[in-house]
Formats: sequence, C-alpha cells, structure tokens
Amino acid sequence: MSVGSTIAYYARTDSTAVAEAVIATALFTAALGAGGYATRRDLSFLYRILFVLLLGLILFGVVLVFVNLPGAAIIYALLGLAIFGLYVLVDFNRLRRAGREEAIPLAAGIFLDVFNIFLFFLRVFARR
Repeated sequence: MSVGSTIAYYARTDSTAVAEAVIATALFTAALGAGGYATRRDLSFLYRILFVLLLGLILFGVVLVFVNLPGAAIIYALLGLAIFGLYVLVDFNRLRRAGREEAIPLAAGIFLDVFNIFLFFLRVFARR
C-alpha cells in the first residue's frame, strides 16, 4: 500500500517521471537480462558479492536518514541501479540453467529486481 500511494503521488505531481521510469526500467532490464541470458559462463558466484553490496546500500540509506549530504539521494539511486542491474544479469544467467523447480523463486526474484529498478529510476527522474 505504501508503494502504491508513492507511485500515485508521483503520477499526480510529475507524471513524466513515472513514464520515463517505466521506459528506462524496460530498456535497462531488457538489455541486462539479454546479456545475462546470453552469457555462457555461470555467474552465480556474484550472489555473495551482491548481497554484501546490498547490505552496504541499506546501511548507506540508514545513514542518509540522519545525515543530509548534498547529492546523496542521486548517488544512492545510482548505486541501487548498479546493484539491482547486476542482480538482473545474474538472475537471467541463472534462468538459462534453471530447472522447473527453480522457476517460481527465479520469477519472484526477477520481479523484485525490476520493481526496485523502477523505484530507483523514479527517484532519478523525479523533479523536486
């Protein structure tokens, strides 16, 4: 419900930001997904590194709640895009090798990756 009200707010106040975020998310995901699916090498070793980077991003976000740094919001969004972009790459690479039993967890993971990418692009394109 929280995200729905956030997107509704952006749609009312800056609808072009929502449209730009949707288009950028589609292109970003398609490019990285295709690259990950086309890569023959197994990239699953990156999951551990990405998890540590995600924890660092969360910690950085907590620090930003208490400290006001100029330009920190855009840096946070760009770091989030890089991390979740790599998650898309690795998840689509794993999709290439996955069996039927991994389909649902992979689909859920890819959905969450794309959803987070959309939210980060929304933060980048929002005009405040």
